[in-house]
Amino acid sequence: MAVARSTKLPVYQALGTLLTQATRPASHPSDKAVHGMRRDMKRIRAALRLLRTCVGEDSYQHSNARVRDAAKPLAPVRDAAVLLSCARRLSLHQYSDAEQGYLNELIPELEVERRSAKRRLTVAALNRRAAVLSDVQRSLASGQTPSCDLEAVSDGIRKTYQAGRKAGRLARRRPDDDRLHEWRKQVKCLANQLDLMQEAFHIERGKLHRHALQLGDLLGKDRDLALFTAKMDAIHLAKGASGQEKGHKRLIRRLQQARNHLQQKAWRRSKKVFSRSPRRFVQYLVRP
Repeated sequence: MAVARSTKLPVYQALGTLLTQATRPASHPSDKAVHGMRRDMKRIRAALRLLRTCVGEDSYQHSNARVRDAAKPLAPVRDAAVLLSCARRLSLHQYSDAEQGYLNELIPELEVERRSAKRRLTVAALNRRAAVLSDVQRSLASGQTPSCDLEAVSDGIRKTYQAGRKAGRLARRRPDDDRLHEWRKQVKCLANQLDLMQEAFHIERGKLHRHALQLGDLLGKDRDLALFTAKMDAIHLAKGASGQEKGHKRLIRRLQQARNHLQQKAWRRSKKVFSRSPRRFVQYLVRP
């Protein structure tokens, strides 16, 4: 990918900073550090999507795929940490003896899985991730293209907004885990792009940005509960019938109720983010 380095392309400068930060060496990172790495990777991909019109589809797809694949080794560690955190939070509630007993058996298993996931995230894997990002950064700096102005970058965020609206409609029509997860990804990308637009062009749309962050947080919590429910079911199925059948069923019902509540809040919050058409959204964003 080739992008001209100039003051006319401040998003490029923001992307370069993100790539520099993400390529710093790391060994045996904490759960918090892994979460930060994944967040950085998402911001890098959000910046690439902003530059999509400027650099061309082929270059965008190539760089985006490389960054996406570089982030994959981090996912098992993050997911294992989330599952353990969910179980521990649930165990603090005053649930029935059956539910508490189920959680007391589940938590040690999740602790083992978390340690195993962290062992698999080797220094070599982290170094490969850093090498890929360094290569992407060199590619970004290697050539020249026409300057990419606010209008061109606005086309990138318009496409993200449009994708978020569509994903939301599909999730509302049939709120299964895959559709809700896709909606969450688009909302998170939009929130990151709004942040980058503010940083690069000093465009401040505080309420919109705040609503997008809140919507992403609601959908993120729903996603975590979906992962935890699926994990509970997988472990329960592997063990077969056990004395914890009642606790399992009660927790599943409780988690579904919590997810229904989160999703209802997400539908309401989405009206504050996606009420405009994509064209009017861009007009609102770039107005003086």
